[in-house]
Amino acid sequence: MIIYFVRHGQTDWNKALRWQGGGSDVELNSTGHDQARAVRDWFVEQGIQPAVILSSPMKRARATAERIATAFELAVEPEPAFREVALGDYEGKLTEELQTQYGEQFDLWLKAYHLLAPPGGESLEQAIDRMRPTLLAHIKQYGDQMIIVAHQAILMGMKAALSGDLGPQTLASYKQANHEIDVWNVEQAHISRRVDINKS
Repeated sequence: MIIYFVRHGQTDWNKALRWQGGGSDVELNSTGHDQARAVRDWFVEQGIQPAVILSSPMKRARATAERIATAFELAVEPEPAFREVALGDYEGKLTEELQTQYGEQFDLWLKAYHLLAPPGGESLEQAIDRMRPTLLAHIKQYGDQMIIVAHQAILMGMKAALSGDLGPQTLASYKQANHEIDVWNVEQAHISRRVDINKS
């Protein structure tokens, strides 16, 4: 059983390295739209016919998913549980701004974001708890060949939920760039292939 985890295309906040979570509904930029088209083209070139295209309801993910869906006779199904992890007071700020404002508190969060929540936000573990039942229900309903379009942290959480491994090194290996697709083997609970659309 295969799931295709797709991170949304680039936004201006991604480009500027601003922290962008569940409280920031930022649009794709021109590069992001190009990346979404390239992802769609990869699915077509591979002859993949998805059973369903699920998406975070946030604009950047939804626009990416809708671009992919233009190649198939499928409507995008928005899933509120797949919204990005909430970053609270850290939303929209640069790392150097957060280090100046929050100091050691921010540095500690960077090392243990899976367990610690930013002020007014949620930890990755909390996001997994709210997302996992929905993810498992969709796997049971649709089975193979699901495309899920979402965000870096929540996609990391999905892979951690399915593998049962929330360790920092494993989570780091689950990070995806805006131009990457992770092909996930459900039975073996690991990434069987990482596709870089810039090189495919």
